Amino acid sequence: MIISVKKTAKLFMVSLAIVLANANNKVYAESRIPQVDRIVAEYAGVREGDTQTFDILSKSNCNVQYRVWLCNKKDGVWKDITNGFTPPMQPKSIYSVITPKLKEGQYTISVWVKRGGVSNTIDKRGFDSYLATNMNCLKDDGKGSYLTIDNFPHNYEVGQTVSISNKKSKDYLYNYNVYDLINRKNVITSKVYKDEISWKPGKEGLYLLKVNIKSIEKIPVVVQNSDKRKDNVNNTEDIKNNNKDNNETINKDIENDKKESLKSEEDKKNIDSESKEKDKDSINNVNKKDNKQNVDEEDKEIHYKEVERNTTTFKLIAVGNPYRELIKPITKSSTSKQSNAIHLKSLVVGNVSEGQIIYIKSSPSQTASNIGYFYGSLQGVDILKTSGNYYYIETKDYKSLNNVRGYVLKSQLKTVIPNQTYSITVKLGQQKTYIYKGDSLIKTFTCSTGMDWTPTPTGVYLIGSRGSLFYSGSSVICYNWVRWNNNFLFHSVLYDRNGNLILSEYKKLGQKASHGCIRLPLGDVKWIYDNIPSGTPVIIQR
Repeated sequence: MIISVKKTAKLFMVSLAIVLANANNKVYAESRIPQVDRIVAEYAGVREGDTQTFDILSKSNCNVQYRVWLCNKKDGVWKDITNGFTPPMQPKSIYSVITPKLKEGQYTISVWVKRGGVSNTIDKRGFDSYLATNMNCLKDDGKGSYLTIDNFPHNYEVGQTVSISNKKSKDYLYNYNVYDLINRKNVITSKVYKDEISWKPGKEGLYLLKVNIKSIEKIPVVVQNSDKRKDNVNNTEDIKNNNKDNNETINKDIENDKKESLKSEEDKKNIDSESKEKDKDSINNVNKKDNKQNVDEEDKEIHYKEVERNTTTFKLIAVGNPYRELIKPITKSSTSKQSNAIHLKSLVVGNVSEGQIIYIKSSPSQTASNIGYFYGSLQGVDILKTSGNYYYIETKDYKSLNNVRGYVLKSQLKTVIPNQTYSITVKLGQQKTYIYKGDSLIKTFTCSTGMDWTPTPTGVYLIGSRGSLFYSGSSVICYNWVRWNNNFLFHSVLYDRNGNLILSEYKKLGQKASHGCIRLPLGDVKWIYDNIPSGTPVIIQR
């Protein structure tokens, strides 16, 4: 489906603000095929030499992958601006893609989407569905690039503040409008320009944030002062007359003195004549040079001219899961037993060993500051958008155990296919560990997870390496450890150095007791140790 854009200036500006929607909800619910639901062009009035950013969101009840194409209608050549399909990402995650620098003309952008990790797609070209739209790039007006809002997150939770403020010495002012795309109504408008704006969403939904950005710059301008020039001309004439009189008097005095002292010497008369001419020329030249320099300097003044620049930008915002009510799960017959097993077709993890650190950067540069880190190839990562050679991601910071968003090199991530035979779900609120084989729940273990001040992190992980035992301190042994995130492990309850069960610790099963690991009775953790293969997904929930 291709949405056309009118060529009139008014409709062109509107077209960049339009959010394209695929509204075939009934077909979607029946087929479970992901549908590209929204494409938002972030910047209005892009010009030759600029880039454009598109925000993309799909309706899906499974992870999705995108491939984005761009075509300039003048040459008709399609360019793959994502270099193949993106790694799988959560369906509620808004994906942002930045185009290369544009040339003047009309473009078509086509977004392909498919189920994450699936090879048997609906279309033989490799996608399940697609959505396309047009955009214009105007001629360069010589005023420079548009004003930008950098590193803007698109996904929020209810009650989390959406804010924009000046960073990196940018002196911008903002006003804004928020529009509810699902209910098609205005939420809030702020017409007053401020150096910081914020809005706190009160419910789940999909919103369009329109921001007007204004910048006022002072540019130095050199001007000529006409009144001073006129005065200087008159002063110059007076100076010339005075200099002429003074020079004549000086020359007469010099001549008389020379004649009295050199009357009898003919050769000295010649010297007298030459000296007189040189003195006269020297005085006149000095006066002329000084007068010209004074006139030029006094003629010039520096004024400062205020130049205002304006840009309108649109940001797609998802709060919680905006399609929670629209996306229906598969309906099963009343006789079938519903499964709570969580199946992962694919997972994005670090492209390093399970014990190696990957640092998360504050901006897409290796010299940028570190804002968090995670370990290796076992922790799940959500890719939110691309930026050159970097991915903008969200994952769990290993140190703080809080979610963090930042940049990592594309080469630092990879997509893996988890083991499809088993899956493990840990419910922190229940202090239970559930083992599934396919859709069938086969084991339920009572466990002890981290205490409130040393919590067990939530998220999606993979089973890694394992060992028969390790020592904790000078008096404790833990048996049959199985790694799922660096030093976070499944392991037995505590035993003393003689191999005796520490009964007081065993009695803590069913309540929070550890430093973040998941403790299990020896027989239960031994079953995991013996039967659960590496690469099995571990989902830890509250």
